[in-house]
Amino acid sequence: MDKTISVAQRSDLPEILKLQYEAFGRVAETIDNPNLPSLKQTLAHLEKDFHKSTILKYCVDGRIVGSIRGNLDTDNICHIGALIVASGFQNMGIGSALMRAIEAQFPLCLKFSLFTSQDTPNTSYLYTKLGYREISRGDLNGTAMIFMEKENNQLPLIRDSK
Repeated sequence: MDKTISVAQRSDLPEILKLQYEAFGRVAETIDNPNLPSLKQTLAHLEKDFHKSTILKYCVDGRIVGSIRGNLDTDNICHIGALIVASGFQNMGIGSALMRAIEAQFPLCLKFSLFTSQDTPNTSYLYTKLGYREISRGDLNGTAMIFMEKENNQLPLIRDSK
């Protein structure tokens, strides 16, 4: 089996969007909320994300089975979102691999930030296992969310040269 993680191309976006609908459709069912913003995103919206974010894809034998996005804000914080893994490929380390890969894309950011539904314990467990800590809870578009952060421990130390 050939497995690769690479930066997504514009031509990958329709396949990533289809995978996003599948993955967040399962989440919507779990939390009983069919109005998740990820299910309402159009190809045009994803193309806007493509121009302002880094989108990675995880392929198995040429098929996209996972994806993740990250973008840097003006405070040098990397916002991570839309971690998705195809049904039948979960619990195989793909989510962890995508998280490490997106973090590697932003080696000089101060910290990483993300959010997940309170009603999806598998994702909060994954993020905690990868070093993220809960900073707050709140409502986002009618869904109870956990907001998490992780300091960038890979950030090179700046030493005083005195």
